[in-house]
Amino acid sequence: MAKRRIAITGLSKAGKSVFLVSLLQHLKHSTQGKFSLNDEEIKGCKILPVEDGFFKPFPYEDLLIDLTAEKGGVIMRSTRDACKLRFRLTTKRDRPVKERAWAKIGKLLSSDEKDYIFEFIDFPGERLADIEIFANESFAGWSDALEKTFRSHRHIYENLAEYRAFIDNMGGDPSVDAKECADKLTAAYKKALTALMMNKVQLITPSSFVKELESGLEFTKDDFDNHGENRPCGISGHDFVPVPESFRTRRQDVTGIFAANFETYRKKAVTPLFSALKKCDCLLYLVDIPDILSNSFEKYDETARLLEVFGESLARTGWLEGVAKFSRSLASRDRGKISESFDNIGGGSIKKVLFVATKSDMVSELDQGNLKSLTESLMTTLGRSMQVHSEAHVVSAWVSTSNYPEEPYKLNSMVRAQSPESGNLKDLVDMEHTISKIPAEWPQRWKRGEYRFPEQALYPLLMQTNPPQHRNLDAVFRSLLKA
Repeated sequence: MAKRRIAITGLSKAGKSVFLVSLLQHLKHSTQGKFSLNDEEIKGCKILPVEDGFFKPFPYEDLLIDLTAEKGGVIMRSTRDACKLRFRLTTKRDRPVKERAWAKIGKLLSSDEKDYIFEFIDFPGERLADIEIFANESFAGWSDALEKTFRSHRHIYENLAEYRAFIDNMGGDPSVDAKECADKLTAAYKKALTALMMNKVQLITPSSFVKELESGLEFTKDDFDNHGENRPCGISGHDFVPVPESFRTRRQDVTGIFAANFETYRKKAVTPLFSALKKCDCLLYLVDIPDILSNSFEKYDETARLLEVFGESLARTGWLEGVAKFSRSLASRDRGKISESFDNIGGGSIKKVLFVATKSDMVSELDQGNLKSLTESLMTTLGRSMQVHSEAHVVSAWVSTSNYPEEPYKLNSMVRAQSPESGNLKDLVDMEHTISKIPAEWPQRWKRGEYRFPEQALYPLLMQTNPPQHRNLDAVFRSLLKA
């Protein structure tokens, strides 16, 4: 029986849950000609139980109920937990007449049926921002790496100016005790992160600040109003924030508090997730290019940086480095570090990366080629660091917009946009616009609002046994079958 372990990831709202629900609908209720596996016919698909202490079962049934509502415009709920989806797929090969005859005469095959076990790992896109925590074993290493990342993005670094000044003041005041100093620094960092979220920045870490670990609760309007003071920066009650080397040298007492909380968060929330991801056969990375263009160059820049760090972190541990880390962990006698380093001996097992541009139905048919070009450009950032076989695909797992080939760009469509009167990002209003053309290559710079696309609202299914209309979803799955 063939087995496939696949990690599906991408930033928040890239369409991971929609992708999996649509895929299951087609595999469970396949319709002739609508989902092709070339020479294989789908004979059956059965969801299997998940027995895992870290991953919860993928909520397929709950999501399906959401998508069979009577009214249109259904919005898929966002992923709250790290999930796992397991299913058994049975296919039967459709042999040509001559080949079937020879197989029967020579008894070359006892059966044309084949079973696969698929295991998908899915997790909230917000957790991708914690990749630097996975890549750095120490609090000091994480703080320095994050400082380097922030400096490379001017719009982020400028928003952190007040926090950096606060660090300098607190570090030079030995009269403030360790706990009070840690609490004040945490409050200042939360205020800075709230400002970054107001400006749609994705590099928010620890990611528990955006989406809590235990409850999955997301940032609310009240959280914006109180500068995120009630949000956790780590495991609830055990906050940590990045501080530079100069502060760590002067205030080792405060650094010790943050380092202990960092290690707890890394051990409980980050390492289990990314270690499981490294052991997958295939990485399925989903990206919403219309969303990137709708925002700004800064979002593209952040996405590219995340891809670079993500790929480097997954590819970093080779065999010799893994053995060296295992030896160091034995000397430390720390059972957690010993277990983690042992799992990493030999590095990751990812052999293929599928880079998938989602929501292609939001783009004119005339621009599908340009959409793929932008996808391939982003893919090189990830593939270059991982050095594995990579493929670019352009898909729509759930077609939910109409296409107008005669005048593809003249459709007046409603879009949620920043209020021109107040200039406040929180004051979103409905505005009419024309559909934007997809550029042939990524522009050097652009501002939010220069590119506009329809706001996607999923068409609900009439019945739970209906598979949705799709574009090229089967092509992606055919590649996964060969993983």
